[in-house]
Amino acid sequence: MSFQPRKGYKTCADFLSFSVRSRTLGSLTSGVAATFANIFWGWFYDIQVFRRPTLAKICWFFFVVLMLGTFGWQVANEKLYGSSNPRVTLDWDNPGFGRGFASVVILRFLNESHYMFVYWLIGAFFDDLPTLSLAVGIMRSFESLGSCIAFGIGASKVAPMVNLIIAFAMFGLTIPATSAVVFLVPERPVHVRKVEDDATSEEETKPVVVAKTAEAIDGPRA
Repeated sequence: MSFQPRKGYKTCADFLSFSVRSRTLGSLTSGVAATFANIFWGWFYDIQVFRRPTLAKICWFFFVVLMLGTFGWQVANEKLYGSSNPRVTLDWDNPGFGRGFASVVILRFLNESHYMFVYWLIGAFFDDLPTLSLAVGIMRSFESLGSCIAFGIGASKVAPMVNLIIAFAMFGLTIPATSAVVFLVPERPVHVRKVEDDATSEEETKPVVVAKTAEAIDGPRA
């Protein structure tokens, strides 16, 4: 859910802070950054160098530190460029373009990386398709809710700084809950349906075992 306000802010920031050709370059580089994030994290999660609980903690610590740092950087940029009168429109030959442009691209990379991490986290807990489908469906529902909130804020007449602070706050609110989940990551995912089937089979066999034991002790009944 916290992904979507960041996307909403990025859309507003691109439109208000950059020229047309800078936005075109931004679309290209953001796409490249997102693609690189997908490829890199897909490879990193499969290298099997770290134990799964350790890997979850490393990745989450990395995301929290970099995301908070990038948010702080973007707040400073928004304050610098947004408070100017008239508002600065950055083109790639303007001073300060690299500073403003780099933070937006890094934010896109981290946003896509966060997506990858959350879906990997779901897969770290469950191993059967029905439970995975249910978990991902719930996840997508909250994403849709976040999109409604993000685009509603973006469509209203709020300052970009307010939009950024909302995105910052929503990410901050997810840190404690996600940290708690990260510390619960098991070494191997659980096949929920198999566990339930095994439990059912065990319950069904108990009366048979008890009956055979009683027969062995008391002898067969007429």
